[in-house]
Amino acid sequence: MTGQRTAYASVVFQAHTEGEFRGSVPLSDLALLPDDPAETMRSVAVIYQNALGEIKRWQEDAKSLRKSKTPLSARKAWELGDILHRLDDDLAGYGCQLENPYGHFEQHAGIPYKRAGGFVSFRRYVPEIGLIPSDLRWSSIIKTVKSTGQAIATGTMQEG
Repeated sequence: MTGQRTAYASVVFQAHTEGEFRGSVPLSDLALLPDDPAETMRSVAVIYQNALGEIKRWQEDAKSLRKSKTPLSARKAWELGDILHRLDDDLAGYGCQLENPYGHFEQHAGIPYKRAGGFVSFRRYVPEIGLIPSDLRWSSIIKTVKSTGQAIATGTMQEG
């Protein structure tokens, strides 16, 4: 595929069986899909299921940190944002975008709507995990995600 797409099919996922999801798009969006719609929906459902699996593993790691009373690092928060960011990119490769993504994450993974937005925003501003100071705690930047992310990305973050 060449060039930048300007329109994507809006996909919604519904739980079908344990751990399996089915994707659907509005009839008006079918023409936006690059290939056979049924095959595309099967492919994007697998992508979504795999992302949810990664999210569940991330949640288990975060739960272990809480149990050991270790604060969530900004790098760990960035990891979840990266999973969600890659999901968006992977779906776009099939001509799709997730309708109401934060609602999906809340419904299917239990990630509160606003919290998902913070993780994704942080990942959007910080392109590489290595840019984030290893001792930076998520709780210290949760209210300044955008400005902190921008400062990290541009190398202007003040210590302390």
